[in-house]
Amino acid sequence: MQNQEQNYYTAGELAEMFHIQKQTLLYYDKIGLLKPEYVSENNYRHYTIAQYMTLEIIVSLRKLDIAICDIKEYLNNPSSEHLQKLLLNKQKFLQEKILQAQTTSDKISNILMNISHASHEHTDGIMLEHRHKQKIIVTKLGNINETKEMISLYARHNLNNLENNSFLEKGTGWITKASDYFQDTNCPSHTYYSLVDDNYDGDDTMFLPSGLYLTTHFQGTFHKEGRQTMHRIKKFLEANQLEVISDIYCMPIKDHWLVKTPCEYVSRISMQVVYKNSQTF
Repeated sequence: MQNQEQNYYTAGELAEMFHIQKQTLLYYDKIGLLKPEYVSENNYRHYTIAQYMTLEIIVSLRKLDIAICDIKEYLNNPSSEHLQKLLLNKQKFLQEKILQAQTTSDKISNILMNISHASHEHTDGIMLEHRHKQKIIVTKLGNINETKEMISLYARHNLNNLENNSFLEKGTGWITKASDYFQDTNCPSHTYYSLVDDNYDGDDTMFLPSGLYLTTHFQGTFHKEGRQTMHRIKKFLEANQLEVISDIYCMPIKDHWLVKTPCEYVSRISMQVVYKNSQTF
């Protein structure tokens, strides 16, 4: 028996050849992936050169992160066609992961850019800018006035952003009627909205038309600082012979994600405008 064992490798010797743990061979034996040629009376496992070559396949495929169940299936039916199929399936899986990682990386880049812009936004200034058509998703509030119900509807609206990992990237704002906003009274929001990519398809979408928009940023919350901001906008409209032709869109730029207290919030108000007696800019 001693002469016979000289032609075999012990589990320790075989493991050392591949720089793997001996326990790995014991596990492969347990699951039927690679069984020893025989087990001696002292419970030592012994392997042949053929099993060395089988282990070479196993270790190599495991380094490519091929699943053990797939390796087991391949060992039962090895062929060039089978190996090509196995590797192509793995390559396709990895390419999908790479695409997902790149998509996530792009989202993070957009979020970082938004944070950088938020840090450099000047409040109280008013500017005019021409915007291209933008697609948004909307959720109408209806006659809801209770805070709890409004938050529940807000959460339902945000599910799309959360499921697509774009909450920080897109953000959620609210829409109020211009006629309500420019009255010196409380102006209720009637719709939540979020920007979406043009390829988003849903019944809850609409477009913000292209055109000239008035935009301003202010510090604090809409309900506390919105009135003061409204008076500044009113003066600007009158001084520049402008009239508002859309709803009022308010979007938080800095909120609880970036600051500790509501008085530190920064929001953006925008509305489409035209010069009086003119339909073009």
